[in-house]
Amino acid sequence: MGAAGALGNTSALVVDDGSTFLLNTFNQTVGDLSGVGTIDLGSGTLTITNGNQQNLNLTNVIQGNGGTLAFNLGGGVLSVDNSNSAAWAGNVELNNTLL
Repeated sequence: MGAAGALGNTSALVVDDGSTFLLNTFNQTVGDLSGVGTIDLGSGTLTITNGNQQNLNLTNVIQGNGGTLAFNLGGGVLSVDNSNSAAWAGNVELNNTLL
């Protein structure tokens, strides 16, 4: 990604198997996240809003050097499938989200 906010805040981000969404150092908000591909945060922040009171099953591989995954699911439930795990040391923010 070459700029912060390059995608619309309500955009659906689908990262397919074998693909990588590279955030670099930029911040991005998306409306939905799906797929099993890799999210490379770098040191950026990816915020997923996923609509109001919508559940999200996170199956993507998360990697990067730091970075933040932020969820605001409007009271929805975040499920994490770590079968596609990778080494990642970063921050997770849960806002109005159940885990």
